[in-house]
Amino acid sequence: MPAAADLPSRFEDEAALEDFMTEPSAALIGDLSAIDGDVMILGVAGKMGPTLARLARRAAPSRRILGVARFSDPAVREALAAHGIETITCDLLDRHAVAALPRVPNVIYMAGRKFGTAGAEHLTWAMNAHAPAIVAETFTGACIVAFSTGCVYPYFDVLHQGATEATPVNPPPGNTPTPASGGSIGRMIDWTADWVARGLPSLGKATHYEVRASTF
Repeated sequence: MPAAADLPSRFEDEAALEDFMTEPSAALIGDLSAIDGDVMILGVAGKMGPTLARLARRAAPSRRILGVARFSDPAVREALAAHGIETITCDLLDRHAVAALPRVPNVIYMAGRKFGTAGAEHLTWAMNAHAPAIVAETFTGACIVAFSTGCVYPYFDVLHQGATEATPVNPPPGNTPTPASGGSIGRMIDWTADWVARGLPSLGKATHYEVRASTF
């Protein structure tokens, strides 16, 4: 990440900003060259997904970069495709649709729900707890990185550089990750991976919904 002194004084438009944000560093190019196989980004159509997908594509032009989402906005899918990202429409709450996804060795999990929760709390909990469990059960042989938008760093002055990798984790008051805010995603992936690795049956456990007496 460039230091504040290295930033341009202004960006002419959004496209110029995106070009700057998706310029890979030598370190990132080296990191991606050290891993085997292609990369699939789940929840690619969200706030940060398109930028991350472009960054990965520019850092590893010889790899397939696959972007998975519901793509409720077709323009996002078209923009990703224009930059060489392969797109797949999939609802991560649909176990059969997830099972049909390509088996790649590297998965970045970015799907989650936070805004628009009022009145649909059940969907928020399903997206932030059930969907990651489905993915972890399906991609048992993959390296999964859970990317959460939960605020884990302290606030910074907007006139200066923000958090870096060296910044100690210290969520501001009221920003402690919870299942409703997406904080359960990494925990569910870890829990499910451990459960599967131990060869334990998943049916009837927290990774499945069963209808009993008309309730889940």
